[in-house]
Amino acid sequence: MTQPSIIARGAAVHYPIVLTGAQQSLLAGLANTMSAGRFAKGAGNTEYVAGVQNVSLEIKAGERVGLIGRNGAGKSTMLRLLAGVLPPSRGSLQVKGTSTNILHLGSGMDADLTGFENIERMSRLLEIPKSEWARVKADVEDFTELGRFLALPIRTYSSGMSLRLGFAMATAYPRDILVIDEVIGAGDMFFMNKAIERIKSYTEQAKILVLATHGYGALEAFCNRAIFMEAGKIRADGDVKEVWQAYGDRGSV
Repeated sequence: MTQPSIIARGAAVHYPIVLTGAQQSLLAGLANTMSAGRFAKGAGNTEYVAGVQNVSLEIKAGERVGLIGRNGAGKSTMLRLLAGVLPPSRGSLQVKGTSTNILHLGSGMDADLTGFENIERMSRLLEIPKSEWARVKADVEDFTELGRFLALPIRTYSSGMSLRLGFAMATAYPRDILVIDEVIGAGDMFFMNKAIERIKSYTEQAKILVLATHGYGALEAFCNRAIFMEAGKIRADGDVKEVWQAYGDRGSV
C-alpha cells in the first residue's frame, strides 16, 4: 500500500489584485521597501501578491508538522496549498492519500440548520459513507457534549460551541491527511485537552497532520516537526524546539 505523502517542488501561489493608478504607485513604493519580493507586475493594472514563494518540501507518513510565523507570513496560504484547496501558480504539488481540513471555523455548516442537521449535512459534504453516519453522529455528540443544543440552530451557538462541532466533524471519520488552521487555540482549556487527545488518536490513523499555530504549547503538544515561515518563504524546517528558537531569534515572539 502506498504511504500518504505531500511533496512540493518550487511551488508558489500568486493572488491577482486589480489596482487603480494611485494604488499602483503606492504599491510600487511599498514593494521596494517591504515586500521581500512578494509583489509582481501583471498585465495592465493587475498586480500579483505572492502568498507562498518557491516552496520545496516533503511531508511523510507519521509526521505532524506545525507551521509558525507572524501574521501575513504565508501560513494560511501554505495550508491551502498543502490541503489541495489552492493549486500552485507555478512549481508542482503532489498529494497522495485522502485528506480533510479545518481552514475556516464552521466552514460548510449552515447557520439556520440545527446541530444535528449540520452533522448530516457535513457527513454528505465530507463524503462519509452513509453506513457510518449513525456512528459519526454518536461520536460528535459524545465529543462536543453539546447535549440539547444540538437540536437548536447553530446561529444560536457561541464561537466555542461552533468550534467544538466543526472540529468534531472534521475528525469524526479518519483520513490520511489532516490540515488545520489556527482554530484549536480559540478553544478553552477543556476543549484544548480534549482536542489534544482526539488529534493524537486521529493521527495514529491519519498518518499526516499539518497545523498552523502561534503558540508553543500547541506546537509541542501536537507536532514532531516545525516549519517557520516569513514573507511567504520557509526560513527554518526541522526540530520543534530548534525551529521555535529560530522564530524567536527573528524577533517574532
